[in-house]
Amino acid sequence: MSDPRKLHVIIEDVPKEKKRWISAAILIPALVAVFTSLGTFHFSSENLRQSGENLTTNLEAQRVKFEAEQSYLSAELKALQAHRERELSLAEGDIVRDVVQRLNESTDFEAQRRAIHLIASIAGVPRAVETEAYYRSGATIRALQDMARNDIGSLEDDKVIRKIIDDALAQVPMAVFIDSSHNNNVYCTASKSLGRTNIDDIYPILRDLPLRFISERVFEDQFASSDAEILIAQIIKAKPGLIVMHHGAFEGSPFDKQAGLGEETISAFLEPIFKAYEPSVVIYSRTSGFVTDAQDWFVRLGKIGPYFLKLSAFVQKDTGKSDPENNRDCFASKMPNGMRIRQAVENALVVNESYRFGLKD
Repeated sequence: MSDPRKLHVIIEDVPKEKKRWISAAILIPALVAVFTSLGTFHFSSENLRQSGENLTTNLEAQRVKFEAEQSYLSAELKALQAHRERELSLAEGDIVRDVVQRLNESTDFEAQRRAIHLIASIAGVPRAVETEAYYRSGATIRALQDMARNDIGSLEDDKVIRKIIDDALAQVPMAVFIDSSHNNNVYCTASKSLGRTNIDDIYPILRDLPLRFISERVFEDQFASSDAEILIAQIIKAKPGLIVMHHGAFEGSPFDKQAGLGEETISAFLEPIFKAYEPSVVIYSRTSGFVTDAQDWFVRLGKIGPYFLKLSAFVQKDTGKSDPENNRDCFASKMPNGMRIRQAVENALVVNESYRFGLKD
């Protein structure tokens, strides 16, 4: 009988083949799972790659279709724009032709002036300048001068436009008018009370003539020899074809006293101008015997200038009844002074043009 306190342990060796089969039984399912997963991953990757290629192909097709549609729409838009521009061009052309016709038919100063501005706003400044050159008048020239005074801007295109206007104005004859409001130089009583000069009353009766007007007002209490030299230099630089001056324009000024008074002052002013170039000159005065007096300067310079005229202005009798304010005949367009000075300026223009084209020596 065995001893109950002893424990018998029996150890049984497990065969080596048994252990390998157990490991394989564990490993094979794992490998199957792995290969199954790899197969699934490969299938998914292939599907994803194929899907990506299909997406790329679809996107490319969509892009090509989009570009084709955009190209078509762009062509359609250009065609519509071209059609619209042609319609606008035709409409503008009709309007411009209508304006030009009215410009040709109208003799109204403001209507002609507005016509050039309207053509510029519709068809552009170059077209307006071309039209102005053909229908040139005092009104159309004033329209160009309005444009020249406008602040067009600093862009290159604007510089070109400004040059077009300046070149057009450079072809317009220029006249400088010189006078002062000193003493009784001003013919119109109302103008004298307002501090105006005769130029202010002469301009309205000449504004329709094809001229550029330069107004030079002499301030009798300040105009000295140095001021005369500046004005002479400005005239020589601008070379106006016509100088219209009141015989008493320098009366009472320091220049008049320094130059020798009266006729010597006129001579001192005109001599350097005639040495530089040969303008036409009109000098008007209400002085009795002004036209018949043959001053040396007039005889000498009159032989040089294309047109040299001493014009006797009309002296109105002060009756105190018909025109007590002396505003009717000082330079009214249909009264003696107005008619005389207009005729003189028109004659000077004709003579200057004749000299310019070589019709006279």
